[in-house]
Amino acid sequence: MALPAANPPDVDNLLTRYRTARAQQALFDVRPGASTGYDEFVDAAGNVRPAWKELAECVGERGRGGLDQLRSIVRGLVDNDGITYIEVDRHGDAITNGNGTAEPGPWHLDALPLVLSASDWDTLESGLVQRSRLLDAALADLYGPRHAITSGVLPPQLLFAHPGYVRAARGIEVPGRHQLFLHGCDVSRASDGNFRVNADWTQAPSGAGYALADRRVVVVDDSIVRGTTSRKIVRMIRSAGAKEVHVRISCPPTISPCYYGVDTPTREELIASSNTPEEICKYIGADSLGYVSLGGLKRAVDDTKNSYCTSCYTGVYPTDLVQLEVRNDIASGKKGEAMINDTEGSNEHPVAVEHEG
Repeated sequence: MALPAANPPDVDNLLTRYRTARAQQALFDVRPGASTGYDEFVDAAGNVRPAWKELAECVGERGRGGLDQLRSIVRGLVDNDGITYIEVDRHGDAITNGNGTAEPGPWHLDALPLVLSASDWDTLESGLVQRSRLLDAALADLYGPRHAITSGVLPPQLLFAHPGYVRAARGIEVPGRHQLFLHGCDVSRASDGNFRVNADWTQAPSGAGYALADRRVVVVDDSIVRGTTSRKIVRMIRSAGAKEVHVRISCPPTISPCYYGVDTPTREELIASSNTPEEICKYIGADSLGYVSLGGLKRAVDDTKNSYCTSCYTGVYPTDLVQLEVRNDIASGKKGEAMINDTEGSNEHPVAVEHEG
């Protein structure tokens, strides 16, 4: 499917057939008959929308045979990974068979992505953020002061007669800034090109795990202290179907505790104090592990005059009293080696870590 003025030519006339016939055997298998909805691919004049041009050229070069092969590969991946989905109705209840049992069906995954322009993303982002904030405020009010009820905005029976309202939970607050910690929307586009929200989901992240299936995932975290949390995160991502998990840390390895007010573990508990990044990578179960170097961190914060304390990365402290205490601990044999205890049965092996000065 190439653009009208593109080279090489559209060997299978895919774009032409899409523009004219729009039949079931067309490239995107759209429904037959006149189209009354919004066409994501071409505009009203039949021209490929700018956001789709690169993908259109790529598909055009491969032709219908290449697209059919891609679809077959995607179906194979879904079948091999056992990716299924239990349909739910508009109330969020699972749709069951005649025996009242919910039966999962195959997950329908399109071989071609839905391409959205940057302006479309901006529109979606602002609208969905606004909607999430509104629902968060409504949730906080209905389980808090209930101003919406006392001011007459909502009739009391609308709230208290609702089966989902838990009266005993009034006054219970979720720690943090928000009471609504999860919000998903089913979104479509109307014939005028504007987005519409068809449903809001706030109970479970339905479908979120499918975004990780057979993917290469990069996890960016601020630090690895003991390693236990990172290990749990990697395991959860793998259990969701990720093919690879790569961890990147936005600071150097933390090898020494802070004595200046920050609550950090002792040296014995710091996994990087006596283990190489390779050993830490094996412990947390990642495919690779990378740290920002000390020099890179200083460049990131424009520390040209060494104004920031880097003791937890170097073991060198800016005050003599703390430095003396650390030296005494080392001299007395309290080197604080953090041992990795691999649950799969390998031996503990503390090793030294070299760090950039």
